[in-house]
Amino acid sequence: LALLLALYLVVGVFDHGIRPPTEPTVAGIVWNMAYDSELAVPKINGIPYLEKPPLYYWAALLMHAPFEKFYDPLIRLPAVLFGVASLFLLYWVARSKFSDSVAAIVALLGGTSYLFYLLSHRASTDMAAVFFSFLCFSLFTQNLHARGPTHKVLFWDLLFCLLLSVSFFAKNFYTYLIVVPPVFLFLFWTRQFRRVSIIAGALTFFSVLVISPWAYSIYKSGGWEYLRMAFIDNTLGRFFSFPLIDPSEWGPLNDAYYAERGKTPGYYLGGFGYILLPWVFIALGAIGNLFKTWRTLNDFQKFLICSLVAIPAVLQLSSSKVTEYLVPVLFSVWLTLGDYLQRVFDEELSVSAWMKSLFSINISIVALINLIAPVWLLATTGDMVLFLWIVVAVYIFVFWVWSSRDHWLTDVYLNRFLAAVSVNSMLFAGALFPILDREDSFRYFFNEIEDRIEGRALYTNILNDRRLPLINYYLDRKVKVVQDAQELQRLLAGSDPVAIIVSRDWYEATEWARSADSVQSVINEQGNKAFAYVEN
Repeated sequence: LALLLALYLVVGVFDHGIRPPTEPTVAGIVWNMAYDSELAVPKINGIPYLEKPPLYYWAALLMHAPFEKFYDPLIRLPAVLFGVASLFLLYWVARSKFSDSVAAIVALLGGTSYLFYLLSHRASTDMAAVFFSFLCFSLFTQNLHARGPTHKVLFWDLLFCLLLSVSFFAKNFYTYLIVVPPVFLFLFWTRQFRRVSIIAGALTFFSVLVISPWAYSIYKSGGWEYLRMAFIDNTLGRFFSFPLIDPSEWGPLNDAYYAERGKTPGYYLGGFGYILLPWVFIALGAIGNLFKTWRTLNDFQKFLICSLVAIPAVLQLSSSKVTEYLVPVLFSVWLTLGDYLQRVFDEELSVSAWMKSLFSINISIVALINLIAPVWLLATTGDMVLFLWIVVAVYIFVFWVWSSRDHWLTDVYLNRFLAAVSVNSMLFAGALFPILDREDSFRYFFNEIEDRIEGRALYTNILNDRRLPLINYYLDRKVKVVQDAQELQRLLAGSDPVAIIVSRDWYEATEWARSADSVQSVINEQGNKAFAYVEN
């Protein structure tokens, strides 16, 4: 667990700048909150951006409270902390159900899952939503065996409802969509109808109580238009495939009615395998074993089945589909595997030949990936220091695989293997993120033009949530948006000193911007090459 903590906090946080796809948006909104001192309404360059409520932005702004300027790592640090907290919630529930060693295995499997780690090191609202989903599931699992509304059950259910209401600020009603269906499905399955009515009533009450102040704040700031964008466009508008509002009223940064559409009906089938990487085989094997024991399920196993079925099913109904939406189901996936391993270790479950094969295949593949990773880095960077890492990694994994080839399903070997994977992953991430920074970071471009914009009026023709906010964040200025090419040409031909930031594609397709005698330009050769800079 200490190695897992190091994997999350030591690498992937402070070793690279703002990277696509979501970090530019977060950085721009946090900058705008600090610039305008308006915390209730997320904005980009003064334009309302009500796709998500402001909890993550508040957290990132809080990280900067002791400092006078913005720092790229602090924009993503809340995501890291939400990720670590989610893993400890997973460990807490696993430890209450299984042995300490199995709980450690569950946490290590979750922490070394590719997409979970990636989201935990990306500034976005996703990890905040995952944390609240894990938190609500963790609280609910404390009373799975309860029958009847005792004071203890009522306390946990009310706390569950309160925190689920607070989760609205993480990612709108997304967490409701994730948490409520499996909880209600379990309660109906176990015939706890009175708890259903209590939770439904309490959740309604707390939701109104918690959300109303923010709703009033955005109404006070922008009237019914802001309320519509927050509570209609980005709720019903994202769930249904037809526009509820006339396109002319959407707003310049409102993509609720067309973002993430057009996915195939079986989109989440492939997505489910993706979120399990690299532990696909053992996870699917454990899930298969859980469904095989249908007639002898205890309440905990019933809840796991409810969440494994309900979360993908509900998400499939939505017209907006993103693989990351599935990540909260990992809570149940890894607890399902923990439940399987505990029964194996307790010798209550005989291990079938096919399950042994799945473990052997999956662990061998992961060991091979851990061996290939430093070799790939050596070939990419040419840094011979990596050769020593390769020798050590080969020794560790070959020795481990050979010595335990017939003992995959023991807690000692699994813990040791996952510890080795954590160490190797930390080394790999520590070497990889600086490489990604040199390829994808935007700061190289803005560092190059920072001195040139002094004393100039600043313009751009970029109006989206992925590039516009970077101008605010890195140059610490608001910018005037002008999308008329003739107006941009007139500004550059004038006598007033102006600076214009445009997209690289637009610049290369616009001959006068490249060839006019009165225009100077800057094209960065390091980092992300999304921008071009022109001045008169």
